[in-house]
Amino acid sequence: MNAKRVCFKGKGAKIFFSRILNGKSLKKFCKEHNFEYWAFTHYCRGEYTLPLPIFEKLCHIDSSAVNGLKFEIITQNWWQCGAGKKGIKGLAKKYGKKTLRKWRSNMKKYRLDNTKKPHLPKTVYENLAELVGVYLGDGTLAKNFIRVTGDKRYDRPYFEYLNRLTHKIFGIIGAIREEKQQNQLYFEIRSKIVSDYFQNTFNFNCCARNLMPLGM
Repeated sequence: MNAKRVCFKGKGAKIFFSRILNGKSLKKFCKEHNFEYWAFTHYCRGEYTLPLPIFEKLCHIDSSAVNGLKFEIITQNWWQCGAGKKGIKGLAKKYGKKTLRKWRSNMKKYRLDNTKKPHLPKTVYENLAELVGVYLGDGTLAKNFIRVTGDKRYDRPYFEYLNRLTHKIFGIIGAIREEKQQNQLYFEIRSKIVSDYFQNTFNFNCCARNLMPLGM
């Protein structure tokens, strides 16, 4: 299922929520209307697209809040297909099509080295919400792992923090790898169970099924 979402143009989300809040604090507003505060902090800044049912409920609260604003209704995974294709093209350019085909042919032979079974959260809470936000910004979801890309000149301390966060959430340790010839840094959660959890819980599509984890 691809849930529909609302994507505002420009600063539309900030203007929309400014009108909806009408001077109230976001925390008080969410409590009054039974909304999740952590998600709305991202919606208000325009960092996440807005689920259509929530948008409709907000418009019911103040139908004039959307006046003059440009927005479009999209499916939840609108960005993932394009990003996945772009990533595959980038890998083919970087490593060559022959190497890429070899990775694909070897995918069936691949076995995860992270044998500890992760525990899965029953609810979405602050730590998990932060990890999901990082994935949405710079992540890749594959069949057996999740990868976040950064800059090795600046992002290692944050990736070490993400690793501790992953351990708190799932009880497993991730892997941090860097490109020797480039400034790219990668953080990976090598677990099919966690990958499936991201797909099933948040309706994210697995767009990089044929990528191999780094360092294998």
